[in-house]
Amino acid sequence: AALETGNIPLAHNVAECLQMDPKEYLALLNRFKSYSPKEYQLYHIDVHLGKYRSALNHIAKCVDHFEEAIKLIEERELYSQAVLAFHGTPNFTNICNLVASNLEAKHCYGEASLLYRKAANFKRAFECHQFILDWKAMIDMYEYAEISAEELKRRLAKVSIRLEEDGRFFDAAEALSFSGKKEHSSKIVKLYCQGGNWRNATEFSLRFDEVVPVLNEQLRDRYYSLKKNIMCWRAELERHCNRLQVVRSKKKAMLQAWADGDFEENDVQSEAFSDASSMISSASRASRMSTASSRRRKHVEK
Repeated sequence: AALETGNIPLAHNVAECLQMDPKEYLALLNRFKSYSPKEYQLYHIDVHLGKYRSALNHIAKCVDHFEEAIKLIEERELYSQAVLAFHGTPNFTNICNLVASNLEAKHCYGEASLLYRKAANFKRAFECHQFILDWKAMIDMYEYAEISAEELKRRLAKVSIRLEEDGRFFDAAEALSFSGKKEHSSKIVKLYCQGGNWRNATEFSLRFDEVVPVLNEQLRDRYYSLKKNIMCWRAELERHCNRLQVVRSKKKAMLQAWADGDFEENDVQSEAFSDASSMISSASRASRMSTASSRRRKHVEK
């Protein structure tokens, strides 16, 4: 407990008062004394005590012992704590790269890209944005990452394909439009239409006359698709309505026959009788519940 204070003379005095064997503590305390500066000394004490987060905070202030800090971070998985501990220190950029690399290995590309940006590692940040199909961030960063406009277009075209595969048709169209509106105009219109973005498709076609036939074809296909669906829904609705009409007429006739007493013994278990019995039973239960409630109320009033 005395050692936790970082006060080595105090720890020595406590050990003497407890009449501990000098062989048990002198060598350890002398080793701690040999460390300098004070923060480095406290780091070793914390490591000895298993207080690794506290140890990281101390060694983060020791610029000359950065390699030991990295070893501690990697061995004890202190990546998230490292960003806070090294913030404002000369090694903060290196730590951001280290933690970002760890996040990237775990496929946490969004978080990794943020730390790569802090470390001014724009190329790796750009790659992470491409992994998560963040085409807007790619456009924002390509110049910082020293990527040419032609290379950006090529990569955006690849991203557009993956976005289309994921069913993100609007984003696929937008990414492809940055890749080249003219050469990909027909594909862009089709993507807008697939995503139901008809206004975008129409506005885009107004700028490129050659894609108007493509838009018309997409609209025609959509019209026939909707018409077919409406016909199917209508037929299904009519079928259910006709079926319901037949069932209701049948039940009505059977209930009337039951009410008139014009039924066979076997008809007692019929569907109509079952429905009527259910209604009567429900009414009977409601009546009993009402009577019981009235009795309880009278009992309370008494």
